[in-house]
Amino acid sequence: YKKSRYKTMILSQLIALAIVLERDFPNTGNAAANVASHRSIARVKKALEFIAQNYYEPIEIGKLAALCNMSSRNFARRFSEAVKRSAHKYISDTRIAMACNHLRFVDAPISYVADQSGFFSISSFNRTFKEKMGMSPREWRKQREAESNLEG
Repeated sequence: YKKSRYKTMILSQLIALAIVLERDFPNTGNAAANVASHRSIARVKKALEFIAQNYYEPIEIGKLAALCNMSSRNFARRFSEAVKRSAHKYISDTRIAMACNHLRFVDAPISYVADQSGFFSISSFNRTFKEKMGMSPREWRKQREAESNLEG
């Protein structure tokens, strides 16, 4: 698992970044809005970097706020302003995106994927995954495998 984990983590980071950029920063053509958005992101950049590098570990909002030199309340407001969702939701979305990459590219048990994606109980992982993706991790993996077989 260790060799594939390293490659998967790099690929996961790149894919997650692409997803976030596409979803959260569409080209609106509104220069003023884009400048304001970049300023908001700059304020929470350290938190975003910390989440990207540590998504698989417990992450406390207070620690993210401290990284950005803000109170927890101010951080929560600024973070939501910058990425259009709460820090908790952003962390959960990042973990699910990473889990999807593990499920797709690593032949490992679902429990291993859950652990490597920052979920500390399989039931929490299954529930969150199903809420976000509309199906269980096992169903999602099978669907992706079927799609790959049709393409290949």
